[in-house]
Amino acid sequence: MNSDGTNNSLVGFLRSPLLRSCVILTGVMALACLPISLFSYWQHQWLGVGASLLAAGVCWLAATAALVITATLRGPEAAVQGMLLAMLFRLGLPMAAALLLGTQRGPLSEANLLILILVYYLIALATETPLALRFVNHNPPASSSDAGPAKPTKAS
Repeated sequence: MNSDGTNNSLVGFLRSPLLRSCVILTGVMALACLPISLFSYWQHQWLGVGASLLAAGVCWLAATAALVITATLRGPEAAVQGMLLAMLFRLGLPMAAALLLGTQRGPLSEANLLILILVYYLIALATETPLALRFVNHNPPASSSDAGPAKPTKAS
């Protein structure tokens, strides 16, 4: 705690790029949810709205988990593992929900849950990818082997 009563870790988290990215992702998903839910209501009444909210929630959770993993596991020693684990969550959660809920015969299937998951997945992927790229280190570490060919020097 500081002398003014604030917690440095909390203030740091509230100013973090990860929190901003999660808020942006949440806003985009919420804005996309409005017209899609209205269309689902027009076709299937409240069951369509429920299916739309379920699909949006699953895809939002998967994209948010992928963002957190990408932001946490970065750097030269963990970048590949972080991206693979993020891909597992980003694709695995919506696919599991689609297989478990969308392919069974029943009211959610009749409300086109499988199609809604696909639509929200594409929206979440298009939003989350540029946000995740903010966390990727574009500056490789400088070493003598990465410097490229040696530049000729003037002989005096």
